[in-house]
Amino acid sequence: MKDWRQALTALANGFEPQPSSRATFPSLINSGGAAYEYPRFVAPGVEFGNLVPQSARGNGWHYLAVTLPAPLPHLIVDATSNDRLGSDLPTGVDPRQRISLEGDFDRWFRAYAPASYQTAALYVLTPDVMAALIDVAAGYNVEIVDDRIVFFTSPVADFADPGPWQSVHAVLERVVPRVATKAERYLDERVPGQETSRLMTAIRTMRENPGATCRRPRLASGRMVAGSPSGIGIRGHGGCSGRSAGSRRSPSCMRFRGSSPSPGSCRSSTAGEPRPRRRREGAPIAR
Repeated sequence: MKDWRQALTALANGFEPQPSSRATFPSLINSGGAAYEYPRFVAPGVEFGNLVPQSARGNGWHYLAVTLPAPLPHLIVDATSNDRLGSDLPTGVDPRQRISLEGDFDRWFRAYAPASYQTAALYVLTPDVMAALIDVAAGYNVEIVDDRIVFFTSPVADFADPGPWQSVHAVLERVVPRVATKAERYLDERVPGQETSRLMTAIRTMRENPGATCRRPRLASGRMVAGSPSGIGIRGHGGCSGRSAGSRRSPSCMRFRGSSPSPGSCRSSTAGEPRPRRRREGAPIAR
């Protein structure tokens, strides 16, 4: 009966029940070992549910993951309301990466960002975003990883009850649109492909050649990675191909920090065809 109730609630709200035997998004909460997602409810660009470790240890997590229009610097916001004997984050965060914010936000959350991106973090955590987090997401920890924002808290939720649905709805209505607007406008001069000069070149190319196809760079901006002083990882580069939409592109091969492309990872693709995404291994933050 419980499964039917939550499945019907999902369908009535535009979500499909799609449980997964593995974690489907990168985050702190799935970096510690194998886990499955059940229940899991999915709509374009949005998923939420429970992430449950396959080991007997741990209570699991209730989460909401949303895809943003573009990458933002890696950012962690640790809610104080769900502390036990300290932070409930599943892995240690370097305290030197903590940033202090205005007002009483520090009473509700502890915010962390890479040392070289702490000013950029203030671009995301503006007063309206902080107010929305306090109002409707005070019980959630928040992590931004590349173009994904993840809200999570422990323990798992019972989606046969209305409470978790109301919480997810409030976050989607009040917090996510504000952060998405920041992502649309964010530009990182330190990441190849986002320099102002290259952006202006792309604009001029499109004006002079309306048939040119420009790909937006898929970048990992400001990742907090162990052993990386800059905290910057690059997933790929964008640019203008000079071909009309629908033409075949040359084979592209994405390179990742610390590894070489695996055999078969490079292929040709047509415009509009989804490209395979690869996930970098390792915890994004380490003490």
